[in-house]
Amino acid sequence: MSEHDSSAVPRAVEYREIQGFPGYRVGSDGTVWSQRRTYPVWRKLAGDIVSGYRRVVLYADGSKRRWFVHRLVLEVFVGPCPEGMEACHGTGIKLDNSTSNLRWDTSTENNLDRIRHGTMPTGESSGASKLTDDEVMRMKSLWMSEWLGKSELALLFGVTYQQVNNIVSGKHWRHVEGEVLHV
Repeated sequence: MSEHDSSAVPRAVEYREIQGFPGYRVGSDGTVWSQRRTYPVWRKLAGDIVSGYRRVVLYADGSKRRWFVHRLVLEVFVGPCPEGMEACHGTGIKLDNSTSNLRWDTSTENNLDRIRHGTMPTGESSGASKLTDDEVMRMKSLWMSEWLGKSELALLFGVTYQQVNNIVSGKHWRHVEGEVLHV
């Protein structure tokens, strides 16, 4: 690395108090700290992981609030979530809650990020999928060889005619190899 490479210089972590939650602070590196117990030192909260995201529980005035750390960091360092926006991770790494990795953006942009990062479930990795990649490849092969029409393919694979049409036209399951012909 060159001496002018700014990525080689470690950035100082900035800590800010969490408004409405005395005894808690959050760092620009995505860490959350507590000084609420009987001892006067700051303790880093581990939190738990929910759907791949870190979550912490904060207490104030006899009640508790669960926060996803990425939202907490954005609210403290950037400001409240603008209407129609959501928290987005720039790198796609759900546990990187540093300010440099987070932003408020639209759901559409968040989904485009997921596609760019390869974290968007597609094909058989999608929980809603009725088909496997191999079945789609077989369906495309049968369609291209003109052995079966769309209605027959729908019956054979247990899906709708429209699903077959979307697959053989290349609208869905584009990641599965195979040429699309005779649409």
